[in-house]
Amino acid sequence: MALPGALNAALFVALLLLCGPARAQELHFLGADNRALDPQHDGLGISRRITHDRSLPRGANAQQQSVDLENFRVELIDPNLRASVVHAELEAVGADGERHGLLRHLALLRVPGSDRLRSGFVRLVSDSTDVSAPDVGFQLLQARLGDRVRATLDEHTQRAEIGVGGSGTRQRLRGTLRLTVLRIAANGPPAVGDDELQAITLARRQVEIANEIWAQCFIDFGAPEDASVQVANPPPPALLAVGDLDGLPSLRASRVQLRVNDRRVGPIAIPANSIPERTAATIARALRKAGFQADVTTNPRAELGAGMSADVVVRDARGELARLSADGKEKLGTDPQQTLTLGGLDLSDGLDEFDNTLAVTGTLEERTLVKLLADQDPATIDVFLINRFVNRARQGEAFIEADGSSMANTLVFDRNAVRYERQAWVQAHELGHVLLDEAFHPDNIAADRPWLLMDADARQGRVTGPKRISDQECERARRRSGPGAHPVLLRPITP
Repeated sequence: MALPGALNAALFVALLLLCGPARAQELHFLGADNRALDPQHDGLGISRRITHDRSLPRGANAQQQSVDLENFRVELIDPNLRASVVHAELEAVGADGERHGLLRHLALLRVPGSDRLRSGFVRLVSDSTDVSAPDVGFQLLQARLGDRVRATLDEHTQRAEIGVGGSGTRQRLRGTLRLTVLRIAANGPPAVGDDELQAITLARRQVEIANEIWAQCFIDFGAPEDASVQVANPPPPALLAVGDLDGLPSLRASRVQLRVNDRRVGPIAIPANSIPERTAATIARALRKAGFQADVTTNPRAELGAGMSADVVVRDARGELARLSADGKEKLGTDPQQTLTLGGLDLSDGLDEFDNTLAVTGTLEERTLVKLLADQDPATIDVFLINRFVNRARQGEAFIEADGSSMANTLVFDRNAVRYERQAWVQAHELGHVLLDEAFHPDNIAADRPWLLMDADARQGRVTGPKRISDQECERARRRSGPGAHPVLLRPITP
């Protein structure tokens, strides 16, 4: 009587050997080449292409590949499923559980002759303008760098997820912005916003927008609510410029005399043929001997200058900015050739901006603003928000390392840049000059591509607007500002 049971068992084992073990249902992500992505090592990325261009394949051809390497699919393997289509839901969720994007009813169609069901390509975008791109809304998911993208079947029986960002060239890098909103006058209204609270809110929104754009390169600047923002009065005249604009040496032996916090310092003897840096150093020594702090910086030669100029920044013994002035009716210096000028900041008519001859040096007002209020930390990027520029010819400007600027890694932009925040993307554009360490615009030396962030184009708040970053620019930003650069502006984000 045991024979039939033994025979059945043998048949069962034979069938197992013939058919193999039963395969479980599996839901996963595919890359642009239809390769299965490993969530432990791979990651998704924000597309750098114009959202609705032809690099996002339409339709659901299961074998088609994508030229945009950031596009991805969702695939279900289920040998027991007989349906020709199932639907998945995609969502992008932050570390705090907040949902940043949702795509419902993503269709997964049967791959003919297989147990696989595969979606069409999906593209990650980072801002509300892109997510509203025409004709492809059912293929777009809004996400942020560091999110987890989750795919869930309609029945919620299966879930897969993968991060936005990864390792290697997809490793997330973070920069630190230090934002200062200037008051138009001492204790007056801020340059942007109706009051101090609104000014801080608007400044932090600049961080949010910069995150949206630079996510294309796996770069961000931290949570906007954590950004360092201050509202500051214009600084007192605490800067003394030597040889401003022309960089000329002293013509003969002369003397310098000034008042610091209404205390006379000098006369200070300056020898003949003293270049601005040497004159500044001599003045700084006298100021330190008088109990003040004095720091000397040199400026690159202006295009029409004879040599480099120099600035002396003066603080009291506690480190507070001092107030410099002439000593009565006496001139600051007696030399007929080498100029001495007090740096002041008067925003009532806007900030005096540089022209092409002063692009690397900056104007005296710009140097006063930056050298007196920047944090002096080479690992941070200082951002100043002002009311306007004097000539109203620009909305923002940047000072970079490559120019040898004494104000390197600094941005200045005005209230129009804030007003047209997601139309002109001024803040992200000026950040590009700093991160790429590049003063020029691509359309200055090559064909105009107005969809690129770094082209010098006017505002255009559309999907085709100036906000795309090329692969080459992403690589350059990581090389010129990342962990191997000096100074390091972008540091790896550790989990």
